Amino acid sequence: MEIFGRRLEDESIRQSACILTINLSLMLTATILIMVAQNLPMSDVFFETCSAMGTSGMSTGVTRSLTSFSRVVLILLMYCGRIGSLSFALAFTRSSPKPHVQYPAERITIG
Repeated sequence: MEIFGRRLEDESIRQSACILTINLSLMLTATILIMVAQNLPMSDVFFETCSAMGTSGMSTGVTRSLTSFSRVVLILLMYCGRIGSLSFALAFTRSSPKPHVQYPAERITIG
């Protein structure tokens, strides 16, 4: 794909689509969780979740009235937004591969 006279690799497009999907899913899930827990306008709750994910620090003022559960949801979104949703998801899904190189065994005197 070419944009503004530059070529974008397919892998970059796939990664950006994955990040967009993960972020939107996290924000919508958090919005639904907070709305189930509390009776607040959807526009305010969605603004709070987008602000938390983007770590912008903006608020509509409903944060003061949130319960502990809702605040924890926003804290997790802030954490995901700070380290990156893809990194956050991969931290829980990938196991580290065993290295192919091993240190040599050392014989030590015991006793």
